[in-house]
Amino acid sequence: MSIFKTFAKLSLASLVLMSFSCEKEEEKKIGGDNDQPLDSGDIKVDGYWFIIENPSNPGQPVDTFKYGSFETETANYDTIRLEREINSDKDFNAFIRFYDGSNDVTQQIRNRGYDYIVCYRDMDTDELRLNDRDLDVNDKILGLESEWSTVGGIDQNVVGTVRITLNYQVNKESLCDAGVRIFNATVPYKLY
Repeated sequence: MSIFKTFAKLSLASLVLMSFSCEKEEEKKIGGDNDQPLDSGDIKVDGYWFIIENPSNPGQPVDTFKYGSFETETANYDTIRLEREINSDKDFNAFIRFYDGSNDVTQQIRNRGYDYIVCYRDMDTDELRLNDRDLDVNDKILGLESEWSTVGGIDQNVVGTVRITLNYQVNKESLCDAGVRIFNATVPYKLY
């Protein structure tokens, strides 16, 4: 009988020790060192202005798309509208400006471009193509300035979207899915 009592006491003691161990592990997960926030840089973004120009007429926007809080609001556009040729591609230049409230933070992003990348994705490349993006000081993709083409085709009034993301990546490798996404937006387009 004493062997059973000893075994029972040892089992009870090991259960008590395991419960303390589990509580300590749970404390580590909730408030311990394992709960460090991801580094997203020190630039905050909550708005943007996407400007598209015809390369033969720089400074004169073909269309723009704005989202955010702007002190000098000219207009909010809901869809980018771009011309589509029937038998040839049509080229455009684009610029994106980022804002924190009404403060333009684009130059800050450019100055620290080696840790930021603007990505454009999810568009139908049979209709709209991203041809090129500007580079940072290390010759890695920055993406604040870009070159686009509407692809020649007979379909008119083609609609789609472009997803724009701004990622923070320390020592970036020009990959859009790496790092911490600090801004994400979807711009609808219509090709006519």
